[in-house]
Amino acid sequence: MKKIILPILFSIITIITGAQIIVSGEITTNTTWTNDNIYLLNGWLYVRDGATLTIEPGTLIKGDYITKGALIIERGGRIIADGTAEQPIVFTSQKPAGQRSYGDWGGVILCGKASINAAANAGSGTQAGEAIIEGGVGSFYGGGINPDDNDDSGILRFVRIEFGGIPFQPNSEINGLTMGGVGRGTVIDYVQVSYSGDDAIEWFGGTVNCKHLVCYNNWDDDFDTDFGYRGNIQFGLAIRDPNIADQSGSNGFESDNDGQGTGNTPITRPIYSNISIIGPLTFNSTINSNFKRALHIRRNAQTSVFNSVFVGYPTGLLIDGSTTQANAANNDLRFKNSVLCYMNDSLATSTSANPNNVSGTFDIDSWYNSPSINNTLVNHYSELQFRNVNNSQPDFSLLSSSPLMSGSSFSDSYLDNSFFTPTSFRGAIGTDNWTACWAEFDPQNVEYISVINNTITASIDADGSTTVCPGVTVTLTANSNITNGIYQWSNGSTASSITVTAPANISLIISNQKGCVSNTVVLPINTFPSPSISIAATGPTSFCTGGSVTLTSDQTNGNSWSNNQNTSSIVVIESGTYVVTFTDSNGCQVMSNSIEVSVSDSPAPTVAINGLTTICEGESVTLTASNSVTYQWSLNDAIIPDANSQTLEVVASGAYSVSVTNTNQCDGTGSSGFVFVQVNPTPTAAFEYEAAFGSADYAFNNTSTNSTSYHWDFGDGITSNAINPDHTFAIGGSHTITLTATNGNCTDVYVLELTGVGVGEIIVQHAISLFPNPTKEDATLQMTFVNAADAQLMVYDLTGKVLFQHSIRNGFGVVQVSLPTSTFEAGIYMVHIQSASEKRTLKLVVRH
Repeated sequence: MKKIILPILFSIITIITGAQIIVSGEITTNTTWTNDNIYLLNGWLYVRDGATLTIEPGTLIKGDYITKGALIIERGGRIIADGTAEQPIVFTSQKPAGQRSYGDWGGVILCGKASINAAANAGSGTQAGEAIIEGGVGSFYGGGINPDDNDDSGILRFVRIEFGGIPFQPNSEINGLTMGGVGRGTVIDYVQVSYSGDDAIEWFGGTVNCKHLVCYNNWDDDFDTDFGYRGNIQFGLAIRDPNIADQSGSNGFESDNDGQGTGNTPITRPIYSNISIIGPLTFNSTINSNFKRALHIRRNAQTSVFNSVFVGYPTGLLIDGSTTQANAANNDLRFKNSVLCYMNDSLATSTSANPNNVSGTFDIDSWYNSPSINNTLVNHYSELQFRNVNNSQPDFSLLSSSPLMSGSSFSDSYLDNSFFTPTSFRGAIGTDNWTACWAEFDPQNVEYISVINNTITASIDADGSTTVCPGVTVTLTANSNITNGIYQWSNGSTASSITVTAPANISLIISNQKGCVSNTVVLPINTFPSPSISIAATGPTSFCTGGSVTLTSDQTNGNSWSNNQNTSSIVVIESGTYVVTFTDSNGCQVMSNSIEVSVSDSPAPTVAINGLTTICEGESVTLTASNSVTYQWSLNDAIIPDANSQTLEVVASGAYSVSVTNTNQCDGTGSSGFVFVQVNPTPTAAFEYEAAFGSADYAFNNTSTNSTSYHWDFGDGITSNAINPDHTFAIGGSHTITLTATNGNCTDVYVLELTGVGVGEIIVQHAISLFPNPTKEDATLQMTFVNAADAQLMVYDLTGKVLFQHSIRNGFGVVQVSLPTSTFEAGIYMVHIQSASEKRTLKLVVRH
């Protein structure tokens, strides 16, 4: 047996220095540590049989680094360290941030009365079933010959133990958390051990069950079980620093029945499920050479593992020694539905120190790969799809696509008890990271100066009343006791403020970077009763100008019509869409149905014009009114008597309009607009001339009437617009002189044939007359021939188109020719007569 050094025990010494209370010695009566103080363990502090130490959530306990303070809960003593996720209880180093290290203080030791497999030892004063706990503190553990496997040593829940673990002497160390003979009445849940100078957690016998354990960057082994420990462990996470390992060989699991591998009972038989061991190779390919195995099961242990994953060790699973291998072969040691990943050597059955300690009949490969136990080997940790593989900021929860999200099984008889929580995933954590908020992965830099309190309060403020009208928007703002919170509203928003439309039932959760989460707060946005409004018409909503319709609301008050009236009824005479906005006594508004009113304007009658509105005297233009029942024409606003037909022939200047009536008032009843007609007087073209006999110089005297402009054509290519021009003919002989007299669009033409120009000849004129002119019927051309002669007659319009031709043979005396002008359209035409000695052109006006 190890040499045991017992310290001298003193009664508890309490020294209050500000907010720090120094404690040492022993606690013999029920004692409570409050979170408004910091407690400094000065040396070893014992909680004796019958006493209970209660530690409030959020309390900070520091271990003196000089005296290597430790807390020992002895058999029959109890600790109630029941923290919360927001207010974990923290045991840590006395040193300031940045100076802490492995083994700054002792650690926490629980001693109970449950079964252990130690034999009696007269030298140490122990009987069978009890022993003195490692670490030199001198406390007994185990229930002896009358053990109590349901013994209750208290509660460790939401507790962190940092920078503890010291080697009292070789093979007698204080671990981060040491449990000796602790019974299953004890609660161990949500416990993190970080930077321990020896093992993270070691169980020396006992039956205590544990859940949610975190081992972070510890020195030696993470989970160490021996001396007949038979508890259940679920949800355990271990993470290793690749540079730190113990010379004895650091493992994820180390398990013995006892130091000699005897068959002493009870046999060490822990049952693990949902464990994630994240070894050093996960973070660096170069690691401390003292790292050995993810699992080292030896010395007749019957350790069983289910639904777990082990990553990144030189060796994966080592089943060491023939008795241990026999346990596996006999199905007393079970390894099922689990994964070994990223190992240099995944499976082994001996150590380099004991190369021959191998059962000749045990085939670990066949045993591990048996289809009935569903184990797998995985090449690289990236295939497992952890959320964040990082030693300083680890998150070993799983992405939803991870192969570890399925493949677990709880059908084995070893898992058939109420302790284990069935999961579909393998490993310690599924998609929901239970280490959030309470765990700490940077304890070196935390300023431990006051109560540990990550409680997040959350509330919601509204920018006004939370009972509003339906459809009204309300701005909600998150309030919290933390800054830079992470907001999660029930509508999916992550902003600090949101705008919602009533009615709504909004909830809010606020979290921080550590994953601490506030309680869910709910703020209902209620609404007043929805108002209603309807409008109706009392008659047709389509009518003609001059008609109306009454629209009525079913609400007596609070009406606001779209035409700005506020009565309950309105009379509508104009086209439009009419609605009412109703405001009730709560100020809530609702819009009514809409009514479309269509008012047809009575169209004014129209007047069509057949021809030009500017005509010449003797011409006319026809005005035609749009269809109606009666007609009344007016000239310059004076009624034209007996003019009640649809058409009116106009021969005088003035402003003409028509008034009409119809049976249907919407069908063109009323007066038309004005049509302005201008009748210009018809000009008469005429001239005289003077010239000396035989001379080529002529003076023309214009005798035209009702004309405003003139155009002369002298028949020799020369023209003039003068009123009384003088002209000298360059060539003698005969010339046709044409005078066009114009008044607006009215024109008259006079043509005279000059003969003997420049040779002294006497011009002989034939007597010619054209009548009636203007005419509505056929006209007559009468000519008097002095001598018998031939002549040609042509009638053409102003475009030069010939409409009629006639030849006169040997005409003598009075000759008459009938012109078919009754067949011509109304207009001006030219009548041209030509004989061998004379040419004449006359104007003819045709009217209808």
